[in-house]
Amino acid sequence: MRPRLIIAVSLAAFAVAVWLAGLGPASGASGPQYATLAATALTPVGYSTHNSGSNHICGDFVPPSGVSDTTNGEIRGQLDNAKGSFEGFLRLPEDATVTQFSVMVNDADMDDDVHAYLIRRNVADGLDKTTGYLVMAHAASDGAVINTIRQFDDDTILSPKIDNSHFAYFVELVDCGVPEPFAVRITYTT
Repeated sequence: MRPRLIIAVSLAAFAVAVWLAGLGPASGASGPQYATLAATALTPVGYSTHNSGSNHICGDFVPPSGVSDTTNGEIRGQLDNAKGSFEGFLRLPEDATVTQFSVMVNDADMDDDVHAYLIRRNVADGLDKTTGYLVMAHAASDGAVINTIRQFDDDTILSPKIDNSHFAYFVELVDCGVPEPFAVRITYTT
């Protein structure tokens, strides 16, 4: 009786293992991949395309908060008390397809939001500098929830296929005031 029980349990365990293995992607296939840029690693800039004297997503131009004992610091991974424009370089695999763009932020303020942009810039030799700029996606915080990181998504990606031979990619983040950004995430497939 004992050998039959061992064989039955072994067959059941094997069947469960085969079933679980079948839930994953097929050999050679891949599921979603993620590139996450910490907000604290983004570079502050004096102004940006979406936050300048002539173009401002926040209603008015938001100058950089500068650095002091009470502004533009890092607390447990958040960009704390910073405002203004930030940018960061992005390198994704060639021929990857971007499927979602997200910003993670603790936004406890009803008036100010954080806006994140995924940018593709053509950098071809001889190209007119006023052409070749594309906002691939824009995600922004909304509403107010205290002490909670929330993710805000944009899955309407323009020109989602990555072509590193013709384009440079970067992220622009505009903090309109009080919210605390944590990260920007790009979801893609290969």
